[in-house]
Amino acid sequence: MTSRSVPVKLDRPRHLKFSFNALADLQDADPMIFTKDVGSLPVIRRYLWAGLKHEDPTLTEERIGDILESWMEKGGDILELAAKVGEAAEGSVFSGRKGRKKEVATSVPQGKESRKNSEENGSGQ
Repeated sequence: MTSRSVPVKLDRPRHLKFSFNALADLQDADPMIFTKDVGSLPVIRRYLWAGLKHEDPTLTEERIGDILESWMEKGGDILELAAKVGEAAEGSVFSGRKGRKKEVATSVPQGKESRKNSEENGSGQ
């Protein structure tokens, strides 16, 4: 499955797309990015940077901030833009894989945790 792009009009018509590389860049830039509120300004700026880089690899987060500032001065709605970011994220290569992600994230290697659970259940050694 390929990522779906979502059109947005900022300084010019652009297309948000969260490919595997865009999501990896997001996580490289901030390992906790996927747990943060997309409504916060630094987070939305970072998502836009990652989601627009496929069209313009020279974009920086600072440049995205300049684009956003100009766009907002012209009446752009940041909440509407956050919704577009969410829509593009839903169309990413990882959409529909939430169950698998949770499964991987919650798997616990055998060791301290399994011993702790055994002790709590009364089946400790």
